[in-house]
Amino acid sequence: MSKVVERAVFGAVALGLHLGALSAVQMQPAGAQGGAGNGGDAMISLAAVDGTVAEMVADWDRPPVLSPPPAPVMPPPVVEAAPLATTPPIAPAAVTAPQMPSLPQMPVPDTDAPALPAAVTEAPPPPEPEPTFAPVVTARPVERPDRPAPEPEPVPEPVRQAEAPPERQAEPQPQAQSQQAQPGQRAAGQGGGAVAGNAGTSEAASAGPAARSSLMADWGGTIRSRIERRKSYPRAAGGATGTVQVAIRVGGDGRLVGLGLAGSSGNAALDQAALDAVQRAGSFPAAPADLGAGPHDFTLPMSFGG
Repeated sequence: MSKVVERAVFGAVALGLHLGALSAVQMQPAGAQGGAGNGGDAMISLAAVDGTVAEMVADWDRPPVLSPPPAPVMPPPVVEAAPLATTPPIAPAAVTAPQMPSLPQMPVPDTDAPALPAAVTEAPPPPEPEPTFAPVVTARPVERPDRPAPEPEPVPEPVRQAEAPPERQAEPQPQAQSQQAQPGQRAAGQGGGAVAGNAGTSEAASAGPAARSSLMADWGGTIRSRIERRKSYPRAAGGATGTVQVAIRVGGDGRLVGLGLAGSSGNAALDQAALDAVQRAGSFPAAPADLGAGPHDFTLPMSFGG
């Protein structure tokens, strides 16, 4: 495509040069070389063009010299590498351990002793954890009025029972009813409950531990009711529910001696609220005379939120 364009360009230039030279010859004036004058014939003289113009025309008319196409580049020959000689694997030298001299076998005595059974040792049961009592710290001493000493129990006179007529021996029912009403008064927490309970249980205390357990239950119920009235739900608990096992130690005079946790509810705020309720209760009713001076231990369950 480029060769055709070059030829067209060169041909156009050569044609232009020829036309220019021809127009220059025709435009010369008539009398430049000589004229015939009026009525004479005009003489036209042709002059040869300059040699430079002829060379230029010859150069343009000459066909261009085409350069030979470049020789195709041949890829270099691929030389195959000679295969490498593989060396045979070298087997590791076998290491032989030195042989130990054989020892003479000793005869084993044949003993038919019976096999002893394996001794089974049972672990002793873990001891029950004792509740730890924290020292009770009071902000200020509370003045307590002196409690009147309990009145001595009236001792029944056997002489009067012997002198009683036979008709009165068939009337034990009113006495039994009065004895059954006295524990109810103690459970209600009335002021005369302790005295009435001591008078009515003198014979029960001498009967055995059943009467003592009954007195402890009645006294513990009075202590628990006083603590429950001082109990309040803490805001820090965030709606949690649980039961706190509170261990308290009370002296015979009703004074709080020790305080601790026998079982946690799983919430620290509820545990602390239970301890605070016991401390706010302050002192408690004195123990019945049949229970002794004490101190006495109680474990009170306190439920929060249900």
